[in-house]
Amino acid sequence: MQKLQPQPLPADTQSRLATAIIWHRAGRLKEAAGMYRLLLEEAPENPDILHLLGLVGHQMGHSDFAVRQIIRAVDRNPGKATFHASLGQVFLALKDYGHAVMALSNAARLEPDNADHLANLGHALDAVGAPREAAATYAALVQLSPGLAEAWINLANALPTGPRKDSLHRLSLALNPAHAIGHYNAARAAFSSSRHTEAVGLYRRTLAIDPALAEAHGNLAMLLPNTVSSGKLDFYAAALALEPAHSGIRTDAGLALLARGDLKRGWALHEARLAKKSLAEDRGTGLPRWRGEPLAGKTILVWREQGIGDEILFASCLPDLIARAKGGKIFVECEARLAALFQRSFPEVTVILGTQLRDHVAQMDVQIPMGSLAMHFRRTLTDFPHHAGYLSADWQRRAGIAQQIAVLPGELKIGLCWRSLMAGRQSLALSLEALAPLFRIPGISFVNLQYGPCEAEIAEAEQALGIRLHQIEGLDLTDDLDGVAALITSLDLVITAGTSVGEMAGALGVHCWRLGRPTEWTLLGTQERPWFPAMRVFSAPAGQRMESLVPDIRLALSGFQRDCRSFRLGYRCA
Repeated sequence: MQKLQPQPLPADTQSRLATAIIWHRAGRLKEAAGMYRLLLEEAPENPDILHLLGLVGHQMGHSDFAVRQIIRAVDRNPGKATFHASLGQVFLALKDYGHAVMALSNAARLEPDNADHLANLGHALDAVGAPREAAATYAALVQLSPGLAEAWINLANALPTGPRKDSLHRLSLALNPAHAIGHYNAARAAFSSSRHTEAVGLYRRTLAIDPALAEAHGNLAMLLPNTVSSGKLDFYAAALALEPAHSGIRTDAGLALLARGDLKRGWALHEARLAKKSLAEDRGTGLPRWRGEPLAGKTILVWREQGIGDEILFASCLPDLIARAKGGKIFVECEARLAALFQRSFPEVTVILGTQLRDHVAQMDVQIPMGSLAMHFRRTLTDFPHHAGYLSADWQRRAGIAQQIAVLPGELKIGLCWRSLMAGRQSLALSLEALAPLFRIPGISFVNLQYGPCEAEIAEAEQALGIRLHQIEGLDLTDDLDGVAALITSLDLVITAGTSVGEMAGALGVHCWRLGRPTEWTLLGTQERPWFPAMRVFSAPAGQRMESLVPDIRLALSGFQRDCRSFRLGYRCA
């Protein structure tokens, strides 16, 4: 199709167009839009008027209309980069990143020396999930504008964590040492590399330049120790004063309050986690939230919204809900791997999977996320029951596994799990090499509880260190959680890093030693985890590696072993 060639506008039309443009630039959008429409009636194929009408429409909040007008302008003059650039910016505002990439690529192709086109294209490529292409675009931008600090920041942000990313952030700060966003991005990069002290200094510098950056307040608060003198809660308060609806900051502030033992305010802010994770507040059921009212004659849905460990932890509130719901009915949606274990443990409820929710929702009256039960049943530390376990293993499976455990050498059989597979928890992990001194204690057999691919790691450690970590034949430690529960109840003790294995052991009432940090929110301002009476916590302060706890664990094991010897063989020690 041959493109229409725009005809020159008459002098009177040009004069009125100039007036409309003046109104447009002055913010008189309605007047400008009206004039553009009148002019378009006189020159319906003029691409410049179409483009301007689209721009003013976008500024007035009519972005879909803007797309249609600017596309008409592009059709009539496809060689004008400005039209493609404007179309790309509207698509960016609509979060239609795929079309934004197409439009901005055309703009950059037509005007390769235009820094704005490259910057916007890089942003669109980032948003569409094309980091390599974004990095290449930002690299072209810094070649074009080497003195532009923002260009180096964008290039650094597009790169993976590492020395080059850090050096580019330093270069951006050298170019513009008073640039708050430069310090902010450098702080984020330092945090990603676990250089927390450096990140704290950079966030403080960010706020000294621009104290109105809410996320800088929130990120700094997250890095500070949870003490009164650190000002952690003050920074969270400042962040929320600037952006009171920011779900990430609200969630982090809630966890900080819970870690201080301020359960009332902590649980209230903890509700923001749903928005942070982009979860529907009603699981998409349309059911109202349960607010603690009587449940007699009603049916309530409790639905999963966190990981396996959190599901197990918050399931400690289900006995309280069961007691409250006399005369009512409870559906519990859980992860498929927990279904059999939960149904056995809570026979008063009906356990369903997410795929079955639609089949039952018509029977339900109210709903609540499982992580919100604590708002009703764990308002103070005295609300935490001194239970002997609220999950029940399959005792037939336990009997079979117990036979394998019984033939292992030594008087104690201890399960071992040394790392979480969750991203960002590397600093809480240990290695089998670090744990090797425990294997040298006579009279103990260690049994593997580490889920995920670890066979080669275990074989290498056994050969290099001369240790032995026993495996239960045929048990999938990742997917067969009912079998894992049966194994844990066959052991005398579980030693674990911060993983769902610890939650499972605590929920089963099995002695568990958990290695972590003294600032973890689940401690709720105490030195133990009130959720699990049978759990003992070993805490390594910030800056100390988990390996530093091994001598204390070794000493504690000797005491545990002596206590167990005071009982007849076959009885679990107290």
